[in-house]
Amino acid sequence: MTEPEKGREFGKVKWFSPRRGYGFIIRDNVPPDQENHEIFCHYSSIEMDGFKTLLPDLRVSFEVVPGKKEGSVEAKNVKIAPPEFETKEEEKESA
Repeated sequence: MTEPEKGREFGKVKWFSPRRGYGFIIRDNVPPDQENHEIFCHYSSIEMDGFKTLLPDLRVSFEVVPGKKEGSVEAKNVKIAPPEFETKEEEKESA
């Protein structure tokens, strides 16, 4: 499994609305029952050329920064994850 760059996490896009310009990413290293398992992502935080959008289930890496609401966090510097990246769940499914 590929390790993230220092200070970066991996996750999977839950949904993203190009019309609204935001969506949410499911963080790999935060259990579903914990706060901030799903993290806000604004289109301005996506690192790509051209029209900035994300497709559901797309693997991404990102930095976590404090959000605008107290106690919240959001994704910054969102990049498409390398193709060789697999989560432990995906590795189990392919075994």
